[in-house]
Amino acid sequence: MAHLFQEVFANRFRDVFHKIRSACIHELGLWMLTFPKQFLDDAYLKYIAWSLHDAKGSVRLASLEALQPLYEKNPLESIWNLHGEV
Repeated sequence: MAHLFQEVFANRFRDVFHKIRSACIHELGLWMLTFPKQFLDDAYLKYIAWSLHDAKGSVRLASLEALQPLYEKNPLESIWNLHGEV
């Protein structure tokens, strides 16, 4: 999975077409929700953070929409409990 992420997502995340960047962030949000132990990690969360500073508002919105379900499903405390940090 890490190889696929690096070869596909990491390259498309910087695509010149903003709709592709938005789609990447949307999918990353779904992966974080579905596979939190793997994707709720700094190595992946940084892509959401970087997208919050994108020039296009639609990409910034996709970042916020990717984070929202994580906080609805898991309060912050339980997200950090996945990593044993609380």
